[in-house]
Amino acid sequence: MTQLIGNVDKLFKSQQAQEEVICFFRKHWITALPTFIGLFVFIFVEIIFFINFHFFRNLFVYNASMSLLLVGVMMLATAHFHKVFMRLFKHFMVVVVFTNSRVIEYKKSLFVHDSQEILDLIKIQDVKKSQEGVIRNFLKYGDLKITLSSSEASKLITFVPNVNFHLRCLGRIRRDAFLQSKLDQVGRNSFREFQPVEESMEKISFEIENTLSRSYD
Repeated sequence: MTQLIGNVDKLFKSQQAQEEVICFFRKHWITALPTFIGLFVFIFVEIIFFINFHFFRNLFVYNASMSLLLVGVMMLATAHFHKVFMRLFKHFMVVVVFTNSRVIEYKKSLFVHDSQEILDLIKIQDVKKSQEGVIRNFLKYGDLKITLSSSEASKLITFVPNVNFHLRCLGRIRRDAFLQSKLDQVGRNSFREFQPVEESMEKISFEIENTLSRSYD
């Protein structure tokens, strides 16, 4: 088997070698609440219908039109049931990941949708939260608006659960990434400054070795 180099694809697809996952989250459960309510209502109606099916049995047995209508309703119910589970699957497959270098948003559905959006932390200029309304404050969810420094474009992440925690988390890892980039830049500049000295020392040692070898000859 192929061994992974560092953290490459260790916890999620497209993870880099030196990249570490800080946290991740899905959309707040309130986004899936209408789907759950519709599913429960649908199941309740189905149970009531099958419990009382003996009252309608003769109507469907002796009437071909009503039998065809029943088959059509069952096919529509099956299609609706499948659609509900596709929506639930999509809710759990939309994930936002905070790493020590990037913000990654995955959007995936069962068949037709599979996208990925990546933001570098050092390119983030500002992060703001929006948490307006009684329900949002009571359930502690909101939106995060990320402004990029390279342009006036912005990224909006909606229905973030525990939005205050994720705002602080993103601000902290953004600050750490900025400091790390500055340290790396200082290290590269120092390397460029001392590189000629190292090269001259190598030349001096090479000349000394040549001189010693000629003296022994």
